[in-house]
Amino acid sequence: MDLGTARQQTVLAALLMDVNRTVTTDQLVYRVWGEDPPRRAKDTLYGYLSRLRRVLPGPSVDISRRSGGE
Repeated sequence: MDLGTARQQTVLAALLMDVNRTVTTDQLVYRVWGEDPPRRAKDTLYGYLSRLRRVLPGPSVDISRRSGGE
């Protein structure tokens, strides 16, 4: 399975740290880029998440937006 670029794989790893729990956008940005995120980090993050949703196997993996996740 092709999980995309190294950065996109980092996003998946950052999500896996909190399986079945809500992770805020700010938490993900920090986990992926640390103290110095790019200017459009959230937009870039949303792109990675969109691609991961398409690549990961259907109902067994659910990356969803929820209240509290920003």
